[in-house]
Amino acid sequence: SYWEGIDVGVSLSAVKRVQGENLFNTLLISVTTDAPEQVDFVEVEYKKSTDTEYEVVGTGEMDETTGEAIFEVLDVERTTFDVRARTTSALGIKGDYAEASLLADAVGDAPADVAGLDIEAAGSALILNWEPVPDLDLSYYEIRHSIEESGAGWGPSLGSVKKVARPGVSATVPLRSGTYHIRAYDKGGVQSSAATSVVVPSSYLPSYSTTLPPQSEDPSFGGTKTGLSVVSSQLRLTSPVSAGDTGTYDFSNYIDTSSVRRVWARIEAAALRLNDSAGLWDDLSGNIDSLPGLWDDLTEVQLSDHDVEFYISTTDDDPSGSPSWSSYRKFRAGFFSGRAFRFRLVFSTEADNITTGVTSLDAIVEY
Repeated sequence: SYWEGIDVGVSLSAVKRVQGENLFNTLLISVTTDAPEQVDFVEVEYKKSTDTEYEVVGTGEMDETTGEAIFEVLDVERTTFDVRARTTSALGIKGDYAEASLLADAVGDAPADVAGLDIEAAGSALILNWEPVPDLDLSYYEIRHSIEESGAGWGPSLGSVKKVARPGVSATVPLRSGTYHIRAYDKGGVQSSAATSVVVPSSYLPSYSTTLPPQSEDPSFGGTKTGLSVVSSQLRLTSPVSAGDTGTYDFSNYIDTSSVRRVWARIEAAALRLNDSAGLWDDLSGNIDSLPGLWDDLTEVQLSDHDVEFYISTTDDDPSGSPSWSSYRKFRAGFFSGRAFRFRLVFSTEADNITTGVTSLDAIVEY
């Protein structure tokens, strides 16, 4: 009847909105009716569930074709909201309020997993290519590397490329055998639910006429340790570990090639992600609502909150005399000129109680 209020339905959802590179958690409100032709306008109000007073979202006209009116509340906090809406008819009669509630948490949604990862060897380099992740709030991709060619996981892997900003869909990395992993991150720092991986077989590596015996440091790790300890044959940050801690390991010996020459040098390190908190819920790093994976597995979640960087130093002199060494420079694998070569690791962590545990460590020089 035209002399009665018009019933409506209210449905809520949380969506992401990106404006000017900023990410917003947005409350999306849909008001619907079966008699849109009788509606003059719709009024919508909202509040946090813990509040008592409603605030006005706005008023708007009902689409007579779809029977729907859409409202948005931009940049809301992550909490539960109560929303109510009612109509006013063409005769000025107000309907009853329809109500709905929702936990608005769009920014906690993980971006899509990376698809289409493949590799192309180009001399001493490896080109990684992948398909763009479609999420509007995509921020960047992270690439990590494991020396294992099977069974490698994201958590124990070590950093290769920290950030490939959108819209990039390729990266050039050193040609190393093992497994490269990639993950997408949104503007809120939430990572994709799973890493995408590709294996680089050892057959991809170029062959050299001379491969010197590797400088092997495990299991005793007898080099110079600063902020590091060896526990159960694992080189790791000294416990207790706090976010921001670093440690340095200088190899116990250098590799001498007997004369100045151009060499291909690399470090091979097998690693673990060690959690000193014994997997307690209270010690999980990051926002628990943003952690990927199943709830039952969160204490073993795959996070890139630890890393080890590799460094090399060279000399043209006889290393057994009084050599002049170059400063250390960061590398993963590459060509270098010199007679002798020495190596260093730098450990870091972004979370309390978390450290890399290096279980095997070799420096290799070929020419």
